[in-house]
Amino acid sequence: MSRLLLFAGLVISMFYPLQSRAQGNQTKIAINITPDKTTGAWLHLPDDYNSTSTNYPLIIFLHGATERGTDLNVVLAHGLPKIIAEGAKMEFTVNGKLFKFITVSPQIPNGWASEDMVQNILNDIKSKYRVDVSRVYLTGLSAGGYGVLNYVASGFDFSSKLAAIIPVSAAAIDDNKVAGLCNIAGSNIASWFLCGSLDGFIDNQVNYVNKINTCGPTYPAIATSYPGGTHSDNVWDKAYDATHIYQSPNIYEWMLQYTDTAREIPPPIAAVAAGNTTITLPVDSIVLDGSPSTAPGSRIISYDWKLVSGHLGPILSSTNNAIITVTKLISGRYTFNLTVKNTVGMISTKQVTVVVNPIGGAAGSTCNFCKFLITPGVDGGAYINGVNLHVQPGDTVCIQAGNYSYIQFFNFTGSAVKPIVFVNCGGPVNIGNGGNYGFIFNNTKYFKVTGSGSSDKYGFIVNGVVKRLNVGLAMGKRCTDYEAERVEITGSEVGVMAKVNPDCDTANQYPYFAIRNVKLHDIYIHDVSGEGMYIGNTAPNGTTVTCTDGTVKNVLPPRIYGLRIYNINVANTGWDAIQVASAPEDVEIYNNSVSNFGIMNVGSQQAGIILGGETNGKVYNNTVIKGTGNGIEVFGIGLCSVYNNIISDAGFDSTTSKQDALFIDDRPTKYNYIPLHVNVFNNTIVNSGRDAIRYMNSYGTVAPGNLFYNNLMANVGSKYLNVATGIDYTASNNLSYADITVVKFSNAGAKDFHLASGSPAIDKGLNLSAYFNTDIDGDIRPWGITYDVGADEYESGTIINKPPIAVAGADTTIVFPVSSITLDGSGSSDPDGSIVSYAWTQISGPVTATIGSATTSKPVISGLTTIGTYGFKLIVTDNAGDTASDQVNVILIADTSELVANAGPDKTIRQPKNSSAVSGAGSTDSNGTITGYNWTQVSGPTIATIVSPNKVKTDLNRLTSVGTYIFRLTVTNNKGMKATDDVSIFVIPNPAHGLFANAGTDQTIAYPSVNKVTLDGSASYATNHGYISYYAWTKVSGPDGYSIMNASSPVTVVTFTATGTYVFRLKVTDTYNNTATDDVTIIVGNTGAGTAVKMSSKKLDVAMMNASDIRIYPNPVVSILHLNLRLNATATVVVRIYNSNGEIKGTYYLGTITSIQKDIDVNNLASGMYILQIKNDSNPDLYYKFIKSD
Repeated sequence: MSRLLLFAGLVISMFYPLQSRAQGNQTKIAINITPDKTTGAWLHLPDDYNSTSTNYPLIIFLHGATERGTDLNVVLAHGLPKIIAEGAKMEFTVNGKLFKFITVSPQIPNGWASEDMVQNILNDIKSKYRVDVSRVYLTGLSAGGYGVLNYVASGFDFSSKLAAIIPVSAAAIDDNKVAGLCNIAGSNIASWFLCGSLDGFIDNQVNYVNKINTCGPTYPAIATSYPGGTHSDNVWDKAYDATHIYQSPNIYEWMLQYTDTAREIPPPIAAVAAGNTTITLPVDSIVLDGSPSTAPGSRIISYDWKLVSGHLGPILSSTNNAIITVTKLISGRYTFNLTVKNTVGMISTKQVTVVVNPIGGAAGSTCNFCKFLITPGVDGGAYINGVNLHVQPGDTVCIQAGNYSYIQFFNFTGSAVKPIVFVNCGGPVNIGNGGNYGFIFNNTKYFKVTGSGSSDKYGFIVNGVVKRLNVGLAMGKRCTDYEAERVEITGSEVGVMAKVNPDCDTANQYPYFAIRNVKLHDIYIHDVSGEGMYIGNTAPNGTTVTCTDGTVKNVLPPRIYGLRIYNINVANTGWDAIQVASAPEDVEIYNNSVSNFGIMNVGSQQAGIILGGETNGKVYNNTVIKGTGNGIEVFGIGLCSVYNNIISDAGFDSTTSKQDALFIDDRPTKYNYIPLHVNVFNNTIVNSGRDAIRYMNSYGTVAPGNLFYNNLMANVGSKYLNVATGIDYTASNNLSYADITVVKFSNAGAKDFHLASGSPAIDKGLNLSAYFNTDIDGDIRPWGITYDVGADEYESGTIINKPPIAVAGADTTIVFPVSSITLDGSGSSDPDGSIVSYAWTQISGPVTATIGSATTSKPVISGLTTIGTYGFKLIVTDNAGDTASDQVNVILIADTSELVANAGPDKTIRQPKNSSAVSGAGSTDSNGTITGYNWTQVSGPTIATIVSPNKVKTDLNRLTSVGTYIFRLTVTNNKGMKATDDVSIFVIPNPAHGLFANAGTDQTIAYPSVNKVTLDGSASYATNHGYISYYAWTKVSGPDGYSIMNASSPVTVVTFTATGTYVFRLKVTDTYNNTATDDVTIIVGNTGAGTAVKMSSKKLDVAMMNASDIRIYPNPVVSILHLNLRLNATATVVVRIYNSNGEIKGTYYLGTITSIQKDIDVNNLASGMYILQIKNDSNPDLYYKFIKSD
């Protein structure tokens, strides 16, 4: 199959080189090869790069001489970029730790990389990406192997930058450089040479390995010679293989064994002067100062400011200066994020909160600032369709304080970088009294629900009051990428539900839809009759459903990928407290408090925390107290970790056998099962009904390598550690006591299971720093000699009062004639007590100001009547009498800014039009002159062309996709001041296109034993944002012996009274009054014919008149079918897959395109022959036959 794919790719490349090879998870970038010249490169980033702050190991790959030039696609032909293009994920586990690579494959214009070129590439990558500088690796083949060896042989300044090298089929370096190979030994670099035995360069490998090993290296050079191998892919594919077929460890696992710890530089430290601050309108600006940021062992090379939450109106004077001014603030709470980067590319972030109070009151007392404000409807609830509101990514939707019988939002879509925020305003929002359900979201993506719009702990309160709601907070069908916080839920059956029940729509099925990036935190759930949290579908093997056409199917629920549940307080649940299922990747349940669970005492519905079927992740730092069922249950897949948890009084279900504190068992599933094994570390288990830990193997699938370390168990009902016979496990440093008093807990009666002085659990554990280094409270482990046993790490020593920390707020700039401001010292704190007094004084300023309420945390300063800087000092005193002070400056400046940017009104264009024009001529500056204009694209479904980005007016071209394009105008005046304004271009579809009729498949029946057929037009569809409003069936040709039961129904029955060939026509009409037709043939009386896909045989041999290139490969196909399509003109394209019976097995709307590369997942298809139909909106259809194999 691979040879067939390679041959097809070579043939196509002669005509369409830009589409000749798949690139895999690699993107094109430009990188420096000299200080003033760039070249193209392929970049691969780890799949979690944008969601972490991790520094990643780096591989730079240098290609052979044949791949020189400017056509970057040829670099994909061999070696590392080739194996990534073919699907290698570049993730490897070494010594129990998972590593993910950044890889860069630059194109060297002349084919031969000099040492300076390589150094410039390395410097550029480290400045732009988060590179672990102790794990930098260099590899290359042929001329690229020369580049590797030439680099390290050119001096210690070069070789000292690397941890390991892998030259493959290396060309010879210059004779005067050979002696420099001893730099490999001097720099403690590991080296592995690989070459074919029949390669003309094999002597280079032998000579260079011998040379290096004569230099006394710490890591002797090693070599691999492939018997019969030549200077070709028959060696390079083996050398760069990411599996263990040809070598174990492979070269990537081998690299990761080597680091250069001498180059480990700590990350920078981001800091913002004065921290959080509060201002009161009419003051609407503030200065943010990131200059206190530092970079130990390095220096700060860049600053990046972003507004991460709050209203979108503020203007930042700059985003890349250490000190910036934020203007045009309105009432509300804002969070700004500062990211700093050091010279080796490491970054650090710091967030600062700015609270803007309205005139005369606290923030949140009104909702006047809200762009979208939701209030109760006539029925007392809110049923809100996002399509009608025209909410854009990044917008904030406010829900006004008050009482709602229910709230439901649907059809909202944000983006990964600009989620839509749903927030309360003006006080708490009460939901549910008089309703059937509470706070519901459907078909909503990339959004955040937050009760932070007021000073209340929980800004949303869901309570059925007079009758129980079926659910408090729910994220249902087609919801993904969401976060919820600061919600209180009671008086419902289920507290929080985040799952999808599959149906006949593939949009609600696995693998077609996935729920990703879910965060649920800071939620209080109490007194509910069912589950506290019901997260993920508990039937991963599927559910049987009956569809409208009468077919019965087993459909699978969507899976959750990336789930965080933390800071949740769950109390008094009838059933399970926290239940998670069908979440096969990246689940973490931590820092939660669970109490009094399973009150209804219903079997299998009464656990504290469940890591359920087909779920993989971690359960840690949780407190689970008192319940009828098991405290924690683990039924997951792969390695599941349970550590730093406290479980007390679990398993008392009124039976004689009772239940356990921690119960583990295998639950194999049909589709994604990985055998379960567990790490159970440092848990504290007290007073369990039956066993402290019980590990079963009910289905015989448990994997080996289970670990039980440092668990503290006391006063259990039966066994301490009960592992079923046959399970491979290791247990060590676990302590068990029948008498709880022997353990010496701080206050076991009050459920305080911290260790007290003299506890036998202190310093009795294994050192598990390879797994984690904090306890349940976040305190550092170990405090003493080694880890303590149990969830708590005891901190010993004399208690000395820790002084308070004074925070007077950030320096603030206000603009005259504003003459007053509220200072905020509420950020002051005491690490081991409380602040008992505040004292504010003025220490400098052009005139004496008035301090109102100088002994409160937030005094009002007035009388600022003269331009200048006013200094104020805050002294705080804690409950032990210690004091601390901090200072803050208020800078009063004259109002000289009247610069206003005006990008013009928003516009709407209708396809096929794909251009528009914008003008900034409405921009003004009453106190100066506008000297510059700059237009940039902020967002949009595609990258548009800005014809004249530095002119007051410009044309905008290539607005080719339906959606919203946002462009930003930045104007600059003669004083260097800047102002911005955005304009939106709405591209809407042409309603004359996008309507497709489908009358179903041709049929043959054996009349008269069969005299009826069902005509099915339900597969007709509209892609133009409308919908089909009318169906009409008519007979086109054939005898009169027929009757149509309901000619206006999408699905109807035809009864025949005469033999013959009948043609029926379906006409569909959409909401724009467009029509489309399709015919179906029914043969009545010919028993020799069978059903088949309705198409003429000639269509298998004709191409779309509009198509210039179509490729479908591989064929036969096992899992992924690749479709490359290029059109001569823009068109709307739909792809369908039919089986041999003419049944539609998949529909894929490709949109309005000119070209596309589409990967179609056919894993769910049974083996056999299929037809792929490419349907154009205005040209003949194209059909391709392909074989699905196992």
